[in-house]
Amino acid sequence: MRTAHGMQPGIILLREGTDSSQGKAQLISNINACAAVADAVRTTLGPRGMDKLLYDGKKVTISNDGATIMKLLDIAHPAAKVLAEISTSQDAEVGDGTTSVVLLAGEILARVKPFVEDGLHPRTIARGVRKAASLAVARLHEISVALPEERKRLEVLAATALNSKLIANHKSLFAPMVVDAILALDTWDLSLVGVKKVPGGSVSDSFFVDGVAFKKTFSYAGFEQQPKFFENPKALLLNVELELKSEKENAEVRITDPDDYQSIVDAEWRIIYEKLEKCIESGAEVVLSKLPIGDLATQYFADRGVFCAGRVTYDDMERVSRATGGRVQTSVLDLNPSILGSCANFEERQVGGERYNVFTGCPKAKTATIVLRGGSEQFIEESHRSIHDALMIAKRGLEHSKVVGGGGAVEMKLSRHLREYALKIAGKDQLVISAVAQALEIIPRQLALNAGFDATDVLNALRKKHADAQHTWFGVDCYVEGVVDTLQAEIWEPALNKANALFAASEAATLILQIDETKTASRDMLSFEAAPVPSAVSEVVAMLGVPFRFVLSDLIGLLEPFQRSITRVRVSRSIDATNTAIVLLTTRCVEAAKEVYATLHGRAFNSFEPDVCELAFVEAIEWETAAASDPPEEEGDDRRCVVCLEPLEDQLFTTACDHTFHTHCLAKWRDAPCPVCRYDQVGSQAELASCCDVCNVAVDESPLWVCLLCGHCGCEREHALAHYESTKHAYALDVQTRYVWDFAGEGFVHRLALQKTDEGILQDSAVPVGFVDEEEDGRRRRRRRRLDSDDDDDDDDDDDEDSAAVRRRQWMRASTAARDADHRKLEGMAVEFNELLRSQLARQREIYESRLNALRAENDEKIRAEIVAMKRDIRAGEAKRAKLNKELAKLREELDFTNEVNKSLEQDLHEWQRQSKEADEELKRVEAEGEAECRVLEEEIARLMARLDEV
Repeated sequence: MRTAHGMQPGIILLREGTDSSQGKAQLISNINACAAVADAVRTTLGPRGMDKLLYDGKKVTISNDGATIMKLLDIAHPAAKVLAEISTSQDAEVGDGTTSVVLLAGEILARVKPFVEDGLHPRTIARGVRKAASLAVARLHEISVALPEERKRLEVLAATALNSKLIANHKSLFAPMVVDAILALDTWDLSLVGVKKVPGGSVSDSFFVDGVAFKKTFSYAGFEQQPKFFENPKALLLNVELELKSEKENAEVRITDPDDYQSIVDAEWRIIYEKLEKCIESGAEVVLSKLPIGDLATQYFADRGVFCAGRVTYDDMERVSRATGGRVQTSVLDLNPSILGSCANFEERQVGGERYNVFTGCPKAKTATIVLRGGSEQFIEESHRSIHDALMIAKRGLEHSKVVGGGGAVEMKLSRHLREYALKIAGKDQLVISAVAQALEIIPRQLALNAGFDATDVLNALRKKHADAQHTWFGVDCYVEGVVDTLQAEIWEPALNKANALFAASEAATLILQIDETKTASRDMLSFEAAPVPSAVSEVVAMLGVPFRFVLSDLIGLLEPFQRSITRVRVSRSIDATNTAIVLLTTRCVEAAKEVYATLHGRAFNSFEPDVCELAFVEAIEWETAAASDPPEEEGDDRRCVVCLEPLEDQLFTTACDHTFHTHCLAKWRDAPCPVCRYDQVGSQAELASCCDVCNVAVDESPLWVCLLCGHCGCEREHALAHYESTKHAYALDVQTRYVWDFAGEGFVHRLALQKTDEGILQDSAVPVGFVDEEEDGRRRRRRRRLDSDDDDDDDDDDDEDSAAVRRRQWMRASTAARDADHRKLEGMAVEFNELLRSQLARQREIYESRLNALRAENDEKIRAEIVAMKRDIRAGEAKRAKLNKELAKLREELDFTNEVNKSLEQDLHEWQRQSKEADEELKRVEAEGEAECRVLEEEIARLMARLDEV
């Protein structure tokens, strides 16, 4: 194909062996591959779905979980891998519906495949699929039912999720376990729910622990003497090694007398005993540690009636800490009762052929454990996956209270809604939306097929039920051939599950539809193996023969994976080849150098170039010239990067012009190869040029002028001027002074402009770069003729001069004609390039607009979800506020009552104080009267005694 200017469009050259396919055939091939993936999991849908046995040569897996099957299938087709990814995403986001999302995406593609074959543009189809998905999700939120009873809702959701699993017959046992485990968490982190698998026994022997249970760890001799049951124990959680070991690893001891060695041994024993005594003094009866607890500590704790276990895993220790309220300690020097955990009971229980440590009755239980039993390893693994899906569904049911009917009921409602909407619109979107409506019926159809029913009869019955009653939830009854109201039959699914599946399936389908070309890298690039490392290695690796056409950003991108391992990059020009360079890589250690060598040696620089990296280990470096060696460091070692102005300490990059920067700073510099001197790789070859292209004579002492545009060399300025007049290459470098002369502007330039936005260009002439007028050109030619006439002999006659002038004018006319032809050619190339650029920009604009619309729809959905969540939080806050107001009123009543009681008590206190004061006064009066009577009696006694004496 040729353009209007007769120019061929640009060609992208790929490495040999690259496979490329495009067009309608490629799109149909992608749709067929996705349909094949959907067929692989089609029969696993629903309670009557079949299981798949997957064998990878080492391990056997039996499962009907869509995400598990997608992970284990070795899918080679690149487009089909998209369905595996959306299945994994659905499993991580919701937990269930992994098979449904794959089936729905595959069915949408199969329904729109005839439109692709008929020539309908994929963009139109993708737009219709997105519109249908948005309508379906909006309708889903309208018809979903909010159920207030939390525990019942969660149990029904968990039981529905277990209906299609291997343990469906035991859902009455596991559904309450799942709900109890979810409600026990203060945060919705499922890693705090431990699932322990114990082979042997029946699945009905599985049990739930409202706390923590973990398998007994390795124990030393003396463990059997420790108690195995405690009531209200205190638990000490440690990250300390309680084992007798030599302290030579932690300290250096120098002795002069061999008798002092015994004191060192005694100190080691004293250290371990001090640690054990600290644990006993803390009052703990159960000691757990992430690190080993040795035989000495085990026997020590057994003698004192303390249970211990070492090498407890991180997850189990974290769950014990959450359940008991204890804090993990890294030292035993500062133990106190506040860091100890507590529980109602601790016991070591026999479960099958294993011993388990069980904490129950935990007051701060924020974790739970489910112990699974089963006859075979595959059965227990599938049971674990089933419990995980049920936990995820219960978690989503706790976050969102809205549910929909299962059994294909919601898909039938949404399909009917899309059909009715499609009848109201015109255009091509009507066909696509109708196709999506038909694709939604794949869920009830496949449920009926997997149950062994007549799918046509079941679908007809469902369509009749949904057409007769608008608000019914009839779906497939997989146990009795017929239909049932799934909402009344308690077959519920979270509305969030269905919304996420619809969005994921529609996005996957549109993604496949928008692929019009597939390129597969060549086999040698995909199967690259690490290069063998030679025996003689060092910390410095040399990259040989790096082409100068690679800019520094390409080199930095190649070395980016090793940026932490490489401390210095040094670019130096090769002596034997003017268009290559040597890159010296200084690594932190020999192991890092081996990794760089094994990864890069023999590997292509990129997929568009034939050159490969050739690496060699360097023992010593010798510089031929002083200028090529490392530049001398400034005094005080205060060198700084000119980009970030930080000291040059680590991860340095030295360019070929002997300027050093930080590697990350140079990676951000896109203006020129060197931020300091704008070092140009073509001009850098001037120093190596030593031969005049005009005289063909080696240049030793004469000034050398080099054209910066084509590399033409001349041994004097006149050669450079002649080259300018013939080619109009205005810039020439004086190698001796390293100044650049602008022949067009008649002056030296400070530096060349590499971009149009480059500012601050200093020039000695006011004539703009590249501007040549005829008057100036005539003056230059006359000046050249005068110089020629001065150099000629005195006996040259005027005829010779005239003939030379004629020849010069003829040569100038030919040069002008050639220059005009070149200008026309460049003009045509510029027009062709602009046309190509315009088409590519239009294509990019279309792609980014579609992505922007997708992101806008995604953000709108997230905003709607956030609004719903915020409204729910507001309602919860209002309910909490009402409860608090009620409690506040009650507290106010109690406060008023307390105030009245206090007032009455104060009155009683004043009364008692008054009575006490009166009693004190009465007592004083009585005491005074008694003293007076005593004095009277004493006087009477004295008189009586006197009379008796007289007698």
